[in-house]
Amino acid sequence: MGQALGGKNFAGIPCNTSGTIKEQLAAIAPVLEQLWQLKEQRIKDILDVQSQILKLRGEITGCLNLNDVPAVDESDLTLKKLEEYQSELQELQKEKVHSDLNDSTGAQSKIISDDTLARLANRVLMLKEDKKQRLHK
Repeated sequence: MGQALGGKNFAGIPCNTSGTIKEQLAAIAPVLEQLWQLKEQRIKDILDVQSQILKLRGEITGCLNLNDVPAVDESDLTLKKLEEYQSELQELQKEKVHSDLNDSTGAQSKIISDDTLARLANRVLMLKEDKKQRLHK
């Protein structure tokens, strides 16, 4: 479990193996409990980020499936892996297009096309003209 969490050495685990098995177990049990809690929290964090990634991918592609459940590779629960997922999520959040870029038919396009840019430029010009007219009054 320690390797899956990214640790090689855990402070608090006694190095000497003297004493009875009960004494050794009593010395190791609190550290083991902390590791289990850390593992459960890491799984929860990774699942949360993966769920957000799946949701964003679905919104971007237009194929949102709410039944998709991410699978966590419990052999790699390192902070590095969690940070990789968080990085991927941030990239997807940047990629997601604002909902105001819907076309006139109501369909939401996730690609900023030349047509979309032309419509936005036209809207900016109309607003500037409106502003000029209001200032002249």
